[in-house]
Amino acid sequence: MAVEIETKLFQWFAQLFGWTESALGLTMAGDALANFTALKVARHHIGEMHLSQKSLGNAVPLILYCSDRSHVTIERAANMLGLGINTVRKIETDENFKMKMDKLVEAIERDKNAGNQPFAVVGTAGTTSFGSIDPLFEMANICKKYHLWFHVDGAYGSMAILSKLAKDLFKGIELADSITFDPHKWLYISQSASCVLFRNISQAEASFVIDDDYVYKDKEETKTGIDFSDYGPQWSRGFSALKIWFSLIAHGKEAYSERISQDILLARYFAEIVQAHPDFELTIAPNLSICCFRYKPQKMSDFISEDESELYLNQLNKKLLTATQFNGRFFPSSANLNGKFMLRICIVNFSTEASHLLDFLHLLSTIGHELNQSHIENQSEEQHKNILSYG
Repeated sequence: MAVEIETKLFQWFAQLFGWTESALGLTMAGDALANFTALKVARHHIGEMHLSQKSLGNAVPLILYCSDRSHVTIERAANMLGLGINTVRKIETDENFKMKMDKLVEAIERDKNAGNQPFAVVGTAGTTSFGSIDPLFEMANICKKYHLWFHVDGAYGSMAILSKLAKDLFKGIELADSITFDPHKWLYISQSASCVLFRNISQAEASFVIDDDYVYKDKEETKTGIDFSDYGPQWSRGFSALKIWFSLIAHGKEAYSERISQDILLARYFAEIVQAHPDFELTIAPNLSICCFRYKPQKMSDFISEDESELYLNQLNKKLLTATQFNGRFFPSSANLNGKFMLRICIVNFSTEASHLLDFLHLLSTIGHELNQSHIENQSEEQHKNILSYG
């Protein structure tokens, strides 16, 4: 029964991403393991040197490409595969934090000319900091031209394909060879519930299946069917597919579509109230359900010089982040762009509503004002001491 449920679940996901019946996947402990599994299959399929049977030291370096905004698990996967972090090419992104296609092509050509072997490109469908989506269709065409494996890390964002507001942003994801995504993020499932999906599951089986005396089975005679341990590194596996399947059955596709769309609209609404508030600055326009901003009190020039303002704002917003987290009502996170420290929200909770966002901004304003006022008072006291000392 467990195998049947997991099979049906991933057949549904395959259809969602525009794939055929040859596609299948499996649940994993987290996106780090899911990305590792996908890239292990990519290495086996594209490497052509059968690295599982050869020494890495004697092989031509295999090169992996991702954006400079991709998740750290991509580099970790390369390290775990024995390729080394230095084989990961971090491709420059544009002003919208999407990988530049011309820079990708340049890097591939540069490696080929150097005698290296490019083997995979990773596109991100919803970056961790800003929620941006790489140009997946163009990436797929480049991968096809150079015969590279195309993997999409959609841990956070890819489930937004269910939303009518965001579906078109994922054009080209159907051309990927593998996709990873986390239902414990934007399908609101409890931890842990991560998935890896392969357009052709036989490629995963070729990468992981091992025949040995203690695991021998005659599949035709026993009619055991699918064995998910043949598709990934885990032999002992929990039944996390059940809670994903159960939630989808209980609520339905349309309910998920509406709720994910609501999260996206809430992020846009939050951006509007941030812009309307005199003590806050919208630093990056919202992407999907992520919004980045910072506390920037009025009349800063009265107590801080222009040269020191950015440093002060970074310090102030770091203190504001920590104080808000300790408050316990909300738990914002952070992002950083070119040395600018920002506050970040990512709405992936089905119970979040507009009233919560208003309360959140009010709390930030209150704590921010207290922190800023404390700085002004301390600065005035210090200046007074200096005057007395000078006198």
